[in-house]
Amino acid sequence: FESWRALEALVEEGAVRHLGVSNFTLELLEELIAFARVKPAINEVEYSPACCQVDLVAACAARGVACVAYSPLGTCWLAKYFPDLVPWGRTELCLDETVRAVAAEVGVTPAQAVLRFTLQRGLSVIPKSLKPGRVAENAGALADAAALNDEQMARLEAINDPRRGTAESIEAHLRLIASSSYKWVPT
Repeated sequence: FESWRALEALVEEGAVRHLGVSNFTLELLEELIAFARVKPAINEVEYSPACCQVDLVAACAARGVACVAYSPLGTCWLAKYFPDLVPWGRTELCLDETVRAVAAEVGVTPAQAVLRFTLQRGLSVIPKSLKPGRVAENAGALADAAALNDEQMARLEAINDPRRGTAESIEAHLRLIASSSYKWVPT
């Protein structure tokens, strides 16, 4: 409560224009909206064909909160660095046969097909890459020529792993914090 009030003060002072949250379940979002003077503009959540949080995205939209997709290429940092703490393991969507087939049909790369899927679901995407070539490749998902038809969208959505989502991510984070392998180093 106090932290959100401090953030709202920054908006009121003109220091920031919008506030956002990350990994908020619908319950957490409703709790925040109930007391907030400044409603969050975004909820950053994991979203990709492997983690289609359709209900959460719809609930956010109904409340005027946009969703931004992290890990839009399918690999969340927990699965990458702590695979024993998540039941879904590491996901390499760009190597998935369905993704590769859809990409070939459209004439785009697998990464572009995966990113386009999420864009067509109405989310903004924030793929991570340090390589300029990959950044340029990812931008190709914005081209009209990268559009996916309904059947292709359905095939990609069928990849969804119901073991993934915001609530599951929170549980995995709690397991990580409680594990002996976790060493938090403040920056």
